[in-house]
Amino acid sequence: MLKVNPSNAECSVLTFKDGLLSAVAHDLKIKVSKFEIATRLSVSGNDMSEWDISIKAVFDAASLKTVSAMKGGKEFNGALSASDRADIEKNIAVSVLKSDEFPKIRFSSSDVSGDLNTLRIKGKLTLCGVTRTIGFSAVRQKSNYVAEVDLDQRDFGIKPFSALMGTMKVKPVIKVRLSFPFGG
Repeated sequence: MLKVNPSNAECSVLTFKDGLLSAVAHDLKIKVSKFEIATRLSVSGNDMSEWDISIKAVFDAASLKTVSAMKGGKEFNGALSASDRADIEKNIAVSVLKSDEFPKIRFSSSDVSGDLNTLRIKGKLTLCGVTRTIGFSAVRQKSNYVAEVDLDQRDFGIKPFSALMGTMKVKPVIKVRLSFPFGG
């Protein structure tokens, strides 16, 4: 079993602005600073369909930290003050993820298939007390796998953040990007 965490893996969340005042808002890159992923791989032959692969992950809902604003898909450093970052992080923990009530986000795979270059992963994600089946691919890039998952916050009972009477808000669909070593 291989256990990975922020020392050898990275999990980030990308949010996208919406609303009438979106021109003055920012897309955001947010990192999950506390998580653990346990992967297990038992090889019983050359055919991957005979392998036993499982992935279990736990993410700390209160550990999301603002990395930067994003502009044109690139980090736009200096656009957010320390106070802005603190406000964003408080809103995520308290209003969006309700981390006091739901401190952990959990994922458990039910099926992992594909080949060593592209894993197709299906499993249960529990977020804000709501469990949904999700599926995604993880593509091998050097010694890591990189997965991107689009999640609609509304599927998990989350009302996307909004301010100024809804004229500035976050789009319902966010992107979660995870880079992790795999094997063991």
